[in-house]
Amino acid sequence: MIKKYHKCQLKFVLRERITDGPHETPEFIDEGVPFLSVDGIENNELNFENCRYISKEDFERYSKKAVVEKNDILMGKAASVGKIARVKVDFEFGVWSPLAIIKPDENKILPEYLEYFLQSDYINYQVEILSTSNTQQNISMDDIERLQIIYPTVEKQKLICKTLNKKVSAINDIIKNEMSRIDLLNEYKKKLISENISEEDSS
Repeated sequence: MIKKYHKCQLKFVLRERITDGPHETPEFIDEGVPFLSVDGIENNELNFENCRYISKEDFERYSKKAVVEKNDILMGKAASVGKIARVKVDFEFGVWSPLAIIKPDENKILPEYLEYFLQSDYINYQVEILSTSNTQQNISMDDIERLQIIYPTVEKQKLICKTLNKKVSAINDIIKNEMSRIDLLNEYKKKLISENISEEDSS
């Protein structure tokens, strides 16, 4: 009988051990190599607007410990624990220690499938259980590697991702339209307030 789904710890579907960025505070500069922390993940996407920058020298030094590559998955492991984003850019950038760098073995699990799976309630529950809390919530890289993963064949993963991409895209379009309406209503509210205040002042 062919096994339709596999279940194992996350570390068994990775091509390398999970790493993170430097645990020191770099010297930030106005221009240079982009440098992200957990606040650089917004709505499961990487946001480079208003990001920090470090020198090429610091980037090369930090890269001896960890290199971020396209299709790696970044996961918040401190403060905003469990935030997930897949790397979809080709340019170089560095990450700080609150982000774990997860490198899927594409012979076993597709980066896109793992990205979706790590956003699931199944994972969120495990992360909540494994996290510790002192001044802020944290999860260790060893505990991230121990997260239980369920995955089908690569072909089945492709089908699941295709379905999810279509549905998630439709939801994102709805959110975008609603946000546009909210922006228009806020502008109308400001205009309404301004007009009424002006009328009151002139009376």
